[in-house]
Amino acid sequence: MKKILLILFILLCPGLNLDCFAQTHTTTWNPSALTPEQKKFIDSCDQYLYDTLGYKLTTSSAPLTYRIMKLDGNYSEYIEIDSAAHTISWKFKKASNDEKMMRKRIVLDRASIHSLIGQKFPDLEMVDLNGNHYTTEQFKNKTVYFNFWFVGCQPCELERTKLNQLYEKYKENPNIQFISLSNSNERKTREHLRRKNLQWPVVILNKSLKSNFSYIEGYPTNIILNNQHFDTALAGLSEGTFLVIDERLETLVQ
Repeated sequence: MKKILLILFILLCPGLNLDCFAQTHTTTWNPSALTPEQKKFIDSCDQYLYDTLGYKLTTSSAPLTYRIMKLDGNYSEYIEIDSAAHTISWKFKKASNDEKMMRKRIVLDRASIHSLIGQKFPDLEMVDLNGNHYTTEQFKNKTVYFNFWFVGCQPCELERTKLNQLYEKYKENPNIQFISLSNSNERKTREHLRRKNLQWPVVILNKSLKSNFSYIEGYPTNIILNNQHFDTALAGLSEGTFLVIDERLETLVQ
């Protein structure tokens, strides 16, 4: 009976504003195109972060986890506003091919160490923390992925999840070698690795090795060799970094 009365009420009042019957008050905004008024409104609201699967993140892990996912490159963030509840939700959706293409183009234009590409890698020998030896001669006909970092480097920590994912993806392939090079001393590096999981072999950048890597001006730096020659060299970290790296690895190890 109540439903019938409600329908009759709506039909008999064609000019009635039905906004008050709406069950949702949500809209979405693009974080990269916010007006000053929108930014001010966001600051006044309760804010929540969600992962790429749509699950709300816990308060303690939210900021760091969200930044790591943002750097994945395969997703784009958006803001969902519930004006009725006065809440802001930061969420992800899958990035379009055009968005990913643009990110890769920006990385290659701005972060690539162009002077290295095509050059022969110097003859040297490295020993990791487990005593394993690596020489340039061993890199013949192989793809080698170097990651340069140091303890306390925040961008280096942000890329750790992605580095481990890439290691898991390719670790069974005999044609690819992963080597992580730490610019911190051995004691500091070992202490750090006991707290932070990194699956790569880790080499300490001692004085003799540093002379061979004088081109490293910032951290993190990611370098890929193909058959003892520089194929890719990227300084810094952005949303497109690992899109470029994963694409090159897939191409080189086919």
